Amino acid sequence: MKTTRNKIKTYLESGKTLDNIKACKLFKTMSLQQHIHAIRNQGVEIHTLIEKNKKTNKSYAVYSIAPF
Repeated sequence: MKTTRNKIKTYLESGKTLDNIKACKLFKTMSLQQHIHAIRNQGVEIHTLIEKNKKTNKSYAVYSIAPF
């Protein structure tokens, strides 16, 4: 059985991007930052893009293995 962390890593390796809301919906996790940190510690280069929600004006992180 794959762990949530492995599922996130596989998802990112497929070329997709991931943010907190998508991670919550797809992987039922509220701790995406912890998973990203652990995956980075495994030697995987993960890029972070900070985006801003136009409605709320709040910033959030989007993660990807491929550069943005």
